[in-house]
Amino acid sequence: MIIILLATVIGYNQNYHPILKNVGWCEEEAWNLAEAQTPYYNNGDTILDNIHYTKLSKFPLFELFLLREDTILQKVWVILPGSNTETLLYDFSLSVGMQITANYYSASPVLYTVLVIDSINTPLGLRKRIKLSTTDTTYNPDLYWIEGVGSTYGPVYLYDPTYNPSMSSYHCLICSYIDIGVQSYVGSCGIYCFTNYWWSPCYSFMTEVKSITKDISEFIIKRINSDEICIESDNDIIKELKIFSIEGRLLKSIPNLNTDEYFISTKNWSFGLYIIEITNKKGLKISLKVNK
Repeated sequence: MIIILLATVIGYNQNYHPILKNVGWCEEEAWNLAEAQTPYYNNGDTILDNIHYTKLSKFPLFELFLLREDTILQKVWVILPGSNTETLLYDFSLSVGMQITANYYSASPVLYTVLVIDSINTPLGLRKRIKLSTTDTTYNPDLYWIEGVGSTYGPVYLYDPTYNPSMSSYHCLICSYIDIGVQSYVGSCGIYCFTNYWWSPCYSFMTEVKSITKDISEFIIKRINSDEICIESDNDIIKELKIFSIEGRLLKSIPNLNTDEYFISTKNWSFGLYIIEITNKKGLKISLKVNK
């Protein structure tokens, strides 16, 4: 098991997945009993002091974050709103046991220690995941960074140090997209990532006008009874199906399918949230969430 983990981490070091390939991130933001989807989207490039930055905009407040990524060093820096200086956002070159300081906006710096480096399955394959932990703060004692995605806390988590399930305000990354309509991460928040509904505030970077065609794939889950569900589509074919735990562990793989509907028994499932990954006729991967 140790050999496999080391081989995985070495492979990621050789094949770094840039965060700035994402066109957008969708985040769940909660205040007391209110919840909302908040989009963060790639809004083009800019030059500041002869340095190239990517502009990351937050809707609806239109706060602007400037991000710079070095794919060789595997680091990402951010200039937060109201600031003129960079602060380190991610360092994916870290190893177990190393320490790093997170400079949260309007809060004291927090020293984290790298506890675990493993991988998490995403709709686009395995990605390196770094777990950091601290006793310096109750805001976010356990922090997860995912290569090519960002933080499960959000793409610019340093801006709001209020993440804590026991507090009245928190942020949680729902999903991210590396290209129009191509999902690169699906989270485990309370709000589902509505990829096919125009009224979602994250809709702009999920589909956009240029990708709205009659060929858009849409798969739905129908609950037949308490122990059975059905995955079906009116306009696409299921070529392969995989079932993952919410932690990203592969539970079952069903290859070589060629059908527009497939029945799944959930009789032996434990209660909780699961991810069903569908590979369609074009080879694209679509992820759905289902509760047992």
